[in-house]
Amino acid sequence: MSSGGKSGGKAGGDSSVIVSALPHGTLAAMFALPKARKLEIAIGISTAFFVVEIVVGFRQNSLVLIADAFHVVSDLVGFVVALIAFRLADRKHGVPANYSFGFQRAPVTGAFFNGAFLAALGFSIVLQAIERLIKPEEVTEPLLVLIVGAVGLGLNILSALVVHDHGGHGHSHGGSTSSHGSHTHSPVAGDEGQPSSTGDIELSSLPDKHADHQHTKLQEVFEKKSYDLGLLGAMVHLFGDAINNLFVIIAAAVIWKTGFSRMDGIASLLVGISILATSIPLMWRSARLLLEAAPEEMSLAGIEEDIAALPGVKAVHEIHIFSLTQTKHIASLHVSVNFSSLHDFTHVARSIRECLHAWGIHGGVSIQPELVADDVQSVVLGTAEETAAGIRQRCQIPCAKASCDENACC
Repeated sequence: MSSGGKSGGKAGGDSSVIVSALPHGTLAAMFALPKARKLEIAIGISTAFFVVEIVVGFRQNSLVLIADAFHVVSDLVGFVVALIAFRLADRKHGVPANYSFGFQRAPVTGAFFNGAFLAALGFSIVLQAIERLIKPEEVTEPLLVLIVGAVGLGLNILSALVVHDHGGHGHSHGGSTSSHGSHTHSPVAGDEGQPSSTGDIELSSLPDKHADHQHTKLQEVFEKKSYDLGLLGAMVHLFGDAINNLFVIIAAAVIWKTGFSRMDGIASLLVGISILATSIPLMWRSARLLLEAAPEEMSLAGIEEDIAALPGVKAVHEIHIFSLTQTKHIASLHVSVNFSSLHDFTHVARSIRECLHAWGIHGGVSIQPELVADDVQSVVLGTAEETAAGIRQRCQIPCAKASCDENACC
């Protein structure tokens, strides 16, 4: 951990030197570039440096430099995947009709394969490093390896500055998605259907029906999570490269000064471990979205409990919450209501939308109302032997045949 802190300090110092060396306004112009353009610049930098590293690594017999060079190859693959993903996600026309969400998940899919490629690379480097530890080989010119590592560190810092998403990564710049301490609701619903003059409804002005809900405990979680997994994947590559460059520099310096040849294998092993440590979390975050898991910040049970407590709602079932992208969440649910509240279901639906909005779900909400009699009898199924509580916990509008149950999604 201490080495990470030192590297962070060194990185910060080097980055300030790079920034001051750039022409006035150049860095600001880079920050203002579109995401795809940033990736194109990073691809150019990585391609040039890969050629240098691979040539020097093989000529000087340095496994740690060769490992870092192949990590740069993974960068190129990752950047290209991310670039293609962004191009697809930005497409407004020509999207196949069967892709109802378009290519909005393309960056997430790219990030997953980005992480998988890195994980495989890291495992391979670990195996080669172990072999190098058992059978050490001499690095012929460690000083040249050190110089290449230092240049690589500077280029990776520059690439990280260019690729870094300054638009909403871990910061609040005013345009928040939802501030759950004293957040506002969209004009979809007021309790009496009366939007304010500004088009928003303050949560504090809503009736007490939301006062005890669990969503009131959220503290701007979604603002802090508004990073982009596509750019995050690229940032993971660059961060890993910077760490690897430090290992290259340290290993080359030790071999240069002491002649301890096994240091090359030790540094290579650390490079492989660092790659695994950065790639596995990226794969996990991407996989959660692809598997349509509910966002970690949301409690599925809490959402169901909050909605079930709303006036007019008898029960909630078949509730599904998942994320289309990192910032776009989708909800579908079945709501049981009685006869008396059916004509007021619009108000019930508005209350549900208010609740989901407070949890950070702002679009893609599907609410299916189901009639449930106040007595034991179900008006749809007519199963008098079932209790009312049992009826309210099952779907009142099932598929046409009972044999379809095995094909149900839940």
